[in-house]
Amino acid sequence: MASHVEVTMFPWLLPGELVIDAEQYTRRSVVVSHEFQEASTDVCEDRLPKTGCWSDSQGVVWRRFELPCADWSADSQAREAEITVSNSGPAIHRIKAALAGALPRPSRLGRDEDGGVSNGAPSFPPAHLERGRLVEEITDNHVEFINDLWDAVRPHRHYGEENVQGSALRPMRRALARWRRADRRDEARLALIVKLAAKLPVILQDVCLRPRVVLRRVRKMIGVSRVQETDPGCLRWLARQPGRTVVEKAGMRQQVLGIVRVEDADTPENRVMKDLLLRALIECRRYLSENRQFPNHDRVVTVRRFRTLIDAMLRDSPVGNVASLVGEAQPNYVLQHESRYSVLWEAYLLLVRQQKLQEDIWRWRERTWSEVCQLAVWDTMRTMGATGSAWRSDVMCRDQQNAGKFFDDEFAVAGWDPLAPIGNIAAEVAVGSQISQHPLISPDVRRLSPDIAIVPASTRAAPILLIWTLLQVPMKAPGFLRAVERLGNRVSELQRNLPAIGLILTPRSGDCQQDEPTMAHGIEVVRLSVPVQGASDRLARVLQRCWVSL
Repeated sequence: MASHVEVTMFPWLLPGELVIDAEQYTRRSVVVSHEFQEASTDVCEDRLPKTGCWSDSQGVVWRRFELPCADWSADSQAREAEITVSNSGPAIHRIKAALAGALPRPSRLGRDEDGGVSNGAPSFPPAHLERGRLVEEITDNHVEFINDLWDAVRPHRHYGEENVQGSALRPMRRALARWRRADRRDEARLALIVKLAAKLPVILQDVCLRPRVVLRRVRKMIGVSRVQETDPGCLRWLARQPGRTVVEKAGMRQQVLGIVRVEDADTPENRVMKDLLLRALIECRRYLSENRQFPNHDRVVTVRRFRTLIDAMLRDSPVGNVASLVGEAQPNYVLQHESRYSVLWEAYLLLVRQQKLQEDIWRWRERTWSEVCQLAVWDTMRTMGATGSAWRSDVMCRDQQNAGKFFDDEFAVAGWDPLAPIGNIAAEVAVGSQISQHPLISPDVRRLSPDIAIVPASTRAAPILLIWTLLQVPMKAPGFLRAVERLGNRVSELQRNLPAIGLILTPRSGDCQQDEPTMAHGIEVVRLSVPVQGASDRLARVLQRCWVSL
């Protein structure tokens, strides 16, 4: 068989199916034949994640790798990237493909406290800005949840919580409890910038107004009687002046070029402090914009005061006048051991870590949305009265994202026993690589590459639920409707041998007021309100209806 490498527009499409023009809403992947085992692209450092592996009717193995989204741009047009696929040997193949999903990122445009785009920022269509705000809210909230889950280690005599080599082990019960509290809308959320705003103002103001300085030797015109030090440059200047004696060369002002020592705050540690001010200012504006419905909340007031202090320090303090930081900050002795600077250095590392996570997952926001839906499905099982060993099992997450995801797919969760209208159903929630390894999932299901599969222990009792996640679902776009029609046909073919139902989960934007699922070619499109923590009851009703439909 000849080598085959092809980009598909949606996760469930196979090579040669439904070739449509590049559009913003597609979620693309590259499908390769058996001899290729790895894939990468030149637009990001991460290796492309494998989202599917199956064998066709002739026994040929196929693999699917997901492509990242395009970065934000003014015209939201697709951007080309070079995709490299290879195996463990010398075989290698390269193709050019367009990346889709370009959206403006509001936090990078600069926003004012009222949520509007500040003056001087590029202009974008309102629909793209609204979608960008929604997606950024989803990704930022997820990063906040992961940071909170990682930092909160609580010892217990019946179980242990540990952070080991970049991985955190947490009980399912506590992980879901923290996730449900991650974005409550009845008050301003407790973000990292709130903690910094409560902790740093006094010490930050002290460092900015009385920074560590060094004495630098600079050439300056000074009086003849005050010259204590010169260098060859000063002597060359003096030699070029007219006159025979120093008094004559000094001229009417009696000044010559000499060396003086002046205090200078432009040091590496103060450049880091200025970068801390700039990063914290971005986070303050973002937080105030997101929580403008709580103007008098204590957390909002604290952040607003912190932003005012930062503005003043950047405008009037010596640290505000130092040069900007170039490259990545390197810790020196002052940052690590000086009492004032060490506290700010730790805060700087926390802020950089959070912003780096937010930047990294922006290209992988489709997979981040999949992980958010995974948590929503787990919480839905709890809502449905699930008992079983899953509720007593553990989950493992990483402190760094892996192509948009933090939870480890290789760390499987035990089975659930949700209460459905037809009685308790023993089922497993398979995600990511677990789908291609699950013994009850056939190759016909694996080739559709669902993001989540709820697999009952017996398909005679209940159908298998296949769930795909998409950040954008334009129900009126012909290309998308044709792709959903193809998915509906594939699920109908599965039902001849295996009871199966297909769902597509998508966030509900402000311009879409429809709460009930939309049926398209046999596939239900379920729009989940953001934050998703409040959608478990509605998602439970959808799953219960699916389990009694066949």
